[in-house]
Amino acid sequence: MTQTSVDDRAVERLLNSVRHDIDAGQYDGAVLALAHRGKIIAHEAIGQTDVDAGRAAQTDDVFRILSLTKAFTVALVFRAIDAGLLSLTTNVVEIIPEFRSPDRFLNKRDCPGFR
Repeated sequence: MTQTSVDDRAVERLLNSVRHDIDAGQYDGAVLALAHRGKIIAHEAIGQTDVDAGRAAQTDDVFRILSLTKAFTVALVFRAIDAGLLSLTTNVVEIIPEFRSPDRFLNKRDCPGFR
């Protein structure tokens, strides 16, 4: 782990907690990346990403997090608001001009309610 002002023991307790939950069968595996003030202070793969194949988790594994992306997006938007980079009334098109034509991002076969 990189030395920072973060308590290394606290980081280790967090990692041990994840290891314990995996060992207890709460979930199969995890990849953790912890950052503090722009610096990675821990980056570890724990457990397995494919239990049937016995594949150990790797730090570059990609997980489908589905609806959890909303929580990450909200957290990042509010950090940007706190930093004065945008406001709650900022139109998404001001940031991502491609959103002027949302149809090009939708696969209508996958959205049965979309008209």
